Amino acid sequence: MKLYRHWARADVTWTDAEGRPAGTAAYAGSDRGPEDAQARADALAQARARWVQDRSGPADPFGGYGLTNRPLREAVLWRQDDPAGQPQAALTRSRNGYVVLNATQLMIVDVDHLPGPGAGQHVRALWARLRGEPPPAPPTPLDSLLRPFLRRHPEWSVRAYRTRAGYRLLVTHAPLDARDPAHLRLMGELRADPLYVRLCRLQGCYRARLSPKPHRAGMVKPAQAYPYRDDRERAAQQAWEARYAQRAAGYAAAELVGVYGTGAVHPALAPLVRLHDEQAVQAGRPLA
Repeated sequence: MKLYRHWARADVTWTDAEGRPAGTAAYAGSDRGPEDAQARADALAQARARWVQDRSGPADPFGGYGLTNRPLREAVLWRQDDPAGQPQAALTRSRNGYVVLNATQLMIVDVDHLPGPGAGQHVRALWARLRGEPPPAPPTPLDSLLRPFLRRHPEWSVRAYRTRAGYRLLVTHAPLDARDPAHLRLMGELRADPLYVRLCRLQGCYRARLSPKPHRAGMVKPAQAYPYRDDRERAAQQAWEARYAQRAAGYAAAELVGVYGTGAVHPALAPLVRLHDEQAVQAGRPLA
């Protein structure tokens, strides 16, 4: 999981060859502490400034994070590390303001499009009409997706949730590392959104939104970006979060539809499943 406990920003300004003001900014993260994050940001900003001015040296002395595979610059609200000290699960606040569950072992599948009734269902309905019988109830979209999959993987257990845009699946029978390409291929069998699968591959973790998108709760996203530059921005963010918490209380991010397969929940995953349900699932509230 590409995640840092601390982030810092550094700004460098100069006057170009024609006497005009110029500048650049850089962000850097660290698990060692805020001072180390600031030192890394300062070094990165200086390196970028040198590169902009004379194209000398690397623009990023820390490896050149790509646009899609760099660590996510999100405030860490809670984090659980593995025995090696690497992040295994975390709650973060996204740039848009909502809370996200990040997990390396609890497979979370984001599904936007589900299959409709197959040819077999139409044949069964036709035979029922010919015999003068009522047609069989059509399978739900989730049934059409999960029942064939579970026949191929009978040991699996899947908790299915409805979201505002589709469905979310939590695979609970065993830890399935997001860094294993075989597990990402299985997500494809479950009709996972391809962009979401790519995100999981690049970040080395699964992600699930636990709180409403601000615009669905009648708010705009925070004006200030993390890490905050000064006390004024921190105060503005705290005020935004207080208003958002009040609005978000009237909505849910997901609704449990059912449990498919064995129903097993691995002991190592049970706390994360409870955390997901406690924060994302609010019975009777509109999805947002």
